Amino acid sequence: MVIARDLAERKALLLELKNHGLHNKPVVLLNTAGFYDGFEAQLRRMEDEGFLPLPLTELVSFVQEPEDTLACLEARATAAASTVRDAR
Repeated sequence: MVIARDLAERKALLLELKNHGLHNKPVVLLNTAGFYDGFEAQLRRMEDEGFLPLPLTELVSFVQEPEDTLACLEARATAAASTVRDAR
């Protein structure tokens, strides 16, 4: 469980933990009306310049519509389960 003052702090903490491999839960941001466009651009720049330890697609997913959030989580869960099966 991650305890934070507000949602913004929680998102930042989860991304930081994921960056360092301390959790493998999917992080999905609902980018309503382009709210996170600047954040996504910054993360893409960080990836392009080699500042991310993992590919951006492994750290966070951005979705535009609420219903895409569950679909994204399901896809990530399926991919993670497949990875675990392949590792055995």
